[in-house]
Amino acid sequence: MGGLLDKANDYKDSVHQGDNVGSKVVNDPSAIISAYEMGKNSGDAKENKDEKLETKNKEEEVYPVILEESFDNGLNKNNLIFQLSSGGIFLVTMIMVFFFDTTVLFSGFTLDDLLVPGVILSWIVFNWEKLSQKEFDTKILAVSGVSFILLTAVFGGVSIFTANESAVKVGNVEFDGVDNEIDIKLFGPKGSDFTMDILVDGVSQYTYESSINVDRASHSVSLHDFWNGNSMDMNDKVLKTYEVEVISDGGTDTFDFTDHMVREANAGFVRVSEIFETASNGDKTYNGITVELLVGIGNPVCPDIQSRSAKCSFYDYANGAFTGTSPQPIATDWTVSLDVKLGSTVRYSYSSITADEGVVGGIGEFAFDWVMMPGTQSNYLDRSDFYNDDGCYTFEVTIENEHGDTFTDSSSKLQFYWDDNEANSEDTDQMAVAC
Repeated sequence: MGGLLDKANDYKDSVHQGDNVGSKVVNDPSAIISAYEMGKNSGDAKENKDEKLETKNKEEEVYPVILEESFDNGLNKNNLIFQLSSGGIFLVTMIMVFFFDTTVLFSGFTLDDLLVPGVILSWIVFNWEKLSQKEFDTKILAVSGVSFILLTAVFGGVSIFTANESAVKVGNVEFDGVDNEIDIKLFGPKGSDFTMDILVDGVSQYTYESSINVDRASHSVSLHDFWNGNSMDMNDKVLKTYEVEVISDGGTDTFDFTDHMVREANAGFVRVSEIFETASNGDKTYNGITVELLVGIGNPVCPDIQSRSAKCSFYDYANGAFTGTSPQPIATDWTVSLDVKLGSTVRYSYSSITADEGVVGGIGEFAFDWVMMPGTQSNYLDRSDFYNDDGCYTFEVTIENEHGDTFTDSSSKLQFYWDDNEANSEDTDQMAVAC
């Protein structure tokens, strides 16, 4: 009986004490209470940990909802930027339309033609946020579209009202080298009557009366109807002024087109290069000359030697090369003939050539520089075709202008010494010089 009681005392309750078999534990009440409190604290800590994790998850779920509420309140920065940009584009477009339709009034394509694309672009930028996200709110798109149209109508109405009070104006004057005419663009209020004059040095050479159709009018005038000589000389000094003047109820407007009116060539120079062969003993045999021609404006003959400068075209030749001041080439229409003379006798005549704006088909462009003339032997004028004996040869250039007078320039005169050079075995050959 005593043995059984001892075993009972040695036994450890697994519920209250744990399953620590082999150790002797006394069922002390304080120990039991202490173990219970430890277990309770452990459970509380676990519950607190679970609660914190749950709270964190809830906070993470709530955060994007708060941002969405901020977006719905109209505080979207990107959308605001787009809308402000659209307003700027629209305002600039309207200002350009107002300015160019009421003050400048140019022809053809101008900045005011950007009205429709500018309004469309402004509307797209304004609604870009929605369009990019494919969130098509029909009401918003329609309201913004109508708003832009109404604002455009207001600006357009102001422009029209202002234009009705303005005079007919000359928008532009262009020279047409194909048809040899000037093309004039006029702008003003619809139905406005006007009188247009072309003035040369303030004197009317041509008059035209008409009225504005819609908001513009155009008219072309042949040079034959008003041409009165070159507007500038070879140094760009103004000789005559050319203007378009338009008179209407709103006042008078003028447009200067002097720069376009240099059309009359009055000078033609020739420069040559001697073609020869040299034998082993140094003797030369002359075969002919290359001939280059320049046609333009200048003074065919300077008044005196003191006038020979860059401001006056003059002919001179030294050491086989041109050393004078050449005329100023121009783009114009003319027909030129070139004769090679010895004294008063014509030794050779080139076929006449005709230029359209300075260009001669198959030969070259005379509007910029010297042009090589066609030869009778390869690319040069053969000796047998023009040369008789040593002397002063004149290269006479006759210029028949389509607009202007006919000029004959005999400035190009050269002395050749071919016979003398070939007969002289010493090294004393003389090159061509001006005569």
